[in-house]
Amino acid sequence: MIEKIDDREGKDFFLNDSQKLDNPFSDLKYFREHRPVFYYPPLNTWFIFQYDDVATLFQDAKLSADGMKGFVEAAPEEVRGDL
Repeated sequence: MIEKIDDREGKDFFLNDSQKLDNPFSDLKYFREHRPVFYYPPLNTWFIFQYDDVATLFQDAKLSADGMKGFVEAAPEEVRGDL
């Protein structure tokens, strides 16, 4: 487990503070530099802060909003209709 090194990773997470939401740039810089991939347990959500990583993920069909498409295509042909 990665140890928390800054309160921005916990109680001071930028999504919890309306003032930070108005100007999140220093916190976003922190995450890009220190936690480019970050899991925030209270929201059960992963955050990706590096532009190139996000661009790569957007191009990955496995992460499509149509989440069943890749699953169905990978299934044996005889069960695809049932899926």
